[in-house]
Amino acid sequence: MSDLLPRVQSERLSIPGVWSPNDQLLATLEAHGELANPAVVSLALGMSLSRDHVSAFIPSTWLAGARLLVPTTGGVPLRAGRLKVMPVFSDAEALRAWLPPGPGSDHPCFGPPADGVVEVDVATGLDDAREAAGAAMVVLNPAGPGGYQIDPGGDGPDPAGWAIPAPAAELVDPSGRVNVRARMASASARAAELATAGRHQEAVSMLAAADRLGELMGDYVHRAEMMTAAAHSLRATGHDYAAGRLARYAELAAGLCARGRLEMEATRLRAELS
Repeated sequence: MSDLLPRVQSERLSIPGVWSPNDQLLATLEAHGELANPAVVSLALGMSLSRDHVSAFIPSTWLAGARLLVPTTGGVPLRAGRLKVMPVFSDAEALRAWLPPGPGSDHPCFGPPADGVVEVDVATGLDDAREAAGAAMVVLNPAGPGGYQIDPGGDGPDPAGWAIPAPAAELVDPSGRVNVRARMASASARAAELATAGRHQEAVSMLAAADRLGELMGDYVHRAEMMTAAAHSLRATGHDYAAGRLARYAELAAGLCARGRLEMEATRLRAELS
């Protein structure tokens, strides 16, 4: 880790204090715009969309030779959330999709927001970065494509069988993901309008369709948001048991994407329904 931190510090820009940490990270991220990992994305998508004999982790040896983007705060790899997640990303699009919409952190309990980014070699730097962050787990692309946990020291079986399903092929290309995210955002916005109008059953149906896109992406962030919204609508129509189960799934997804506020909202809703 000793050779990583100087590189992190050198890549952080000297930007006036009026810039938010989010702005700082986005500006720094421009230097990594050429990083592409189509093989990593294909592997993650193939595993996340497989329905039989799915491994719990991607062994780090399967990612040999890959470099991943790691958000940093104060020059240290970020650890976020109750589950002590260190998020890593295959490319700039995946990292931008994970960033919160506003400039602040989710909650004071979950530490400062990321303000920089560094490239880490999976074989030589991933485990050191995790130890420096004090993280319990490493999650690849928690806002898609193919969000998945990485076992830094794992070997695992031969990965040859994990082929990317045809419907997910467009997600290997960052521009294809942008289109899918736009469809999810449009569906979520329409569902919110329906819920506000009291049309909760239609809102849940709309969110369920959008969640299928989130599942295709392996997108914990937006799935947590959509499942929480659907749980609120189910509660409003008296379906408390279904709402409670959905809130539990939202709680787990929010934990894996290190979204403290989302996790707390889902936890509170589940407690109210139990």
